[in-house]
Amino acid sequence: MLNRILGFLVSAAFVGIAAIFGLNVLLLQMDSTAIAGELFKKVETIDISRTGTVTHKFRLWFKDNTRLEVSGAYYDSVSEGQSVVLRRSNMKIFGTYTPKSLYTRVEGQTAVEPLLLAASRFLSTSMPGDPSSRMEAKVESARLIDVWITGGDEPVGTLKDFYAVVFVFQPPGALEPIRAVDRVDSGSIATPLPGQSIEIEFQNSEPRRARISGGTRNFWWINWSLYALAGLAILVFYGRRHRPPKHA
Repeated sequence: MLNRILGFLVSAAFVGIAAIFGLNVLLLQMDSTAIAGELFKKVETIDISRTGTVTHKFRLWFKDNTRLEVSGAYYDSVSEGQSVVLRRSNMKIFGTYTPKSLYTRVEGQTAVEPLLLAASRFLSTSMPGDPSSRMEAKVESARLIDVWITGGDEPVGTLKDFYAVVFVFQPPGALEPIRAVDRVDSGSIATPLPGQSIEIEFQNSEPRRARISGGTRNFWWINWSLYALAGLAILVFYGRRHRPPKHA
């Protein structure tokens, strides 16, 4: 009974959050005013988990204490001290207690972009298509990932280790150096060390998705596919051992 109640409360919470987000999107799209926001600070963070999951966030802080998460492309197009056009909803879901980040967005950014940014963190950092530029970058940090699954009594190791490498470079036309992350199979490149120069390739339209030249990225398929096959084999073996006997 208690589990059912807890399950209902969790489901209700998710529905409530989705409803608030949907109403916020509607208000921003239908009734908002353009205002000038003075960009006070740019904050970029890169977190790499024990299993190699990369969380790369770009935030803008304004002088009125508004803090917004934006795309990497928009983040790279503005500078601290710059005046930025913001759209602010004329209606607030919780009145004066509504956080400004809930009813404000940058001009040109769709109201659903924060949701798309969250979803994009689960996608591969590999660059689509053919590279249009090559240049050298400096390794900022590198982490060898040898754990694939956590959460149980013991972590499950990788069948194919890989590196999560953060590097810095300044693509042509960029206002300042930028940081990017690539995940590559161990053994496909020389051991990356902080301060080391590496060759990278990228599309000019998406430099934040640069990749390390020569690196392979088979770790995802190798780790998941082999563990999936092992799990399937265990289920088949267990099912056969516990199959009820046939009656004559």
